[in-house]
Amino acid sequence: MAYLLYTLLGTVYFIMKEQVKNYLKSLNVGKTPTQIGLALGKDYNTASSSVRNALKSLVNEGLVYKTKIDGKVLYGWVR
Repeated sequence: MAYLLYTLLGTVYFIMKEQVKNYLKSLNVGKTPTQIGLALGKDYNTASSSVRNALKSLVNEGLVYKTKIDGKVLYGWVR
């Protein structure tokens, strides 16, 4: 049972990571985690937290940049 739950959570994470990657690839500007989550159909209250791990992973892989402008943390696709 635990293995099934672990596998399911891993699949959900992978799907979210791919969605975030594809969304950022289509843009020319940085977006906040909340904006990214909302664009992917998440509720406002959970938008930021639902994409946090995917964004961290994409930044660590060098596919997405993270910057801070006027107090806002923005993420964008590395071209």
